[in-house]
Amino acid sequence: MANPEHLKILKQGVEVWNKWREKEHMIQPDLERVDLRKSDLF
Repeated sequence: MANPEHLKILKQGVEVWNKWREKEHMIQPDLERVDLRKSDLF
């Protein structure tokens, strides 16, 4: 199951996600079993 905090960050958009990834580069994002096919992440 995906980490709910990671999914919450991702849903805030690509800019927020990229800033979080730069800051937390040692964290392995866990989005296992999340269906993002209909998501607009841009």
